[in-house]
Amino acid sequence: AAPHGVAFSTDGDFMFVTHKRYANNPADCGHSALTVFKTVNSSMPLQNAGPLAIKNYRSGSLHHVACHPSLSLVAITNSLGTIDIYEWNRELVQLGKIAAISAFRIGEGMKGIAFTNDGACIMVTSELNEILLFRVDKVTGTGKL
Repeated sequence: AAPHGVAFSTDGDFMFVTHKRYANNPADCGHSALTVFKTVNSSMPLQNAGPLAIKNYRSGSLHHVACHPSLSLVAITNSLGTIDIYEWNRELVQLGKIAAISAFRIGEGMKGIAFTNDGACIMVTSELNEILLFRVDKVTGTGKL
């Protein structure tokens, strides 16, 4: 299936892609995954690049991904109505889930996602023509903001 969302880390060194399945990988990655690529440079960011990490996901379809402007956090939306927040460890090339926000309403999932410029909040759009706002420090328990 085609990629659904893409975001670059704040430093521009990594690209995160949400999709239903990574078709060029011989391993079965399940129904959907978040794949991480190392960028090469700004003019040809993914020339002959292979994935560094693939984070398998539940059976729901992933929609969009956002990177926090100053912390190593990655947030994704999905058709199951949750927003999952991962901590990105660039040295170990690992994603560790630190929080999940349940925003499900009957028959709809979360679509677009973005962090505010100061990183204090996550804003998401839903299939019900809503824009929902969540405070990052409240949902992650990081106390960093």
